Amino acid sequence: MRPSIIAAVASMLALVPVVNTFALPQANKRHESGAKDSVKSYQREVSKLVKALMATEGNSEYVDGHAQAVGLDRPMPYKGVGLLIGKDAHRSHVVYEPDADNGNRPVYVYLVITKRTQHDIEERYYRVALDGQLEKVITLRNKLDEQGKVLREGRSRTEEGITSPDIKKTFKAEMTYWLKDWLKKELKKPAKVTAASTSKP
Repeated sequence: MRPSIIAAVASMLALVPVVNTFALPQANKRHESGAKDSVKSYQREVSKLVKALMATEGNSEYVDGHAQAVGLDRPMPYKGVGLLIGKDAHRSHVVYEPDADNGNRPVYVYLVITKRTQHDIEERYYRVALDGQLEKVITLRNKLDEQGKVLREGRSRTEEGITSPDIKKTFKAEMTYWLKDWLKKELKKPAKVTAASTSKP
């Protein structure tokens, strides 16, 4: 990796305890039973996930250096949400770009899992096409000092094999959560608001 990219990645990793600019709800239990769902079922639902993510408040950006490290060819904005499952941070982002109609055109979905220990931090990025196909998986690792700050040495970037059984298993579980658990809850929110408003005298 180029020095500039390494520096950018290190600075981003140093902010991982915040995870994102969005508030993170606490989840106590993760739904795993849907991990057997076919990829085709993900393709049918991913457009709903993209729409829900694009409707979230706030914006952020994969900045220069960090963008290239996670598989983008340039800095790009994104919208998304994050939550905690146990000790791990899980995020779902939709990366987009302005279109000719002054709107925002979704380009990719990123699912990100961050694992942090006292001396190490690992972020795994699953880049997903808009049809639900897994395109790229990149793992960024960093060593931390006693104060939890990123060390210059011990940085690494690994592009994982997307056909690896472990990668496929984790990806399916992650997609299942965002498409079956999180998305269903999000889609119910407007209905609850409507029901509450219509019940008023």
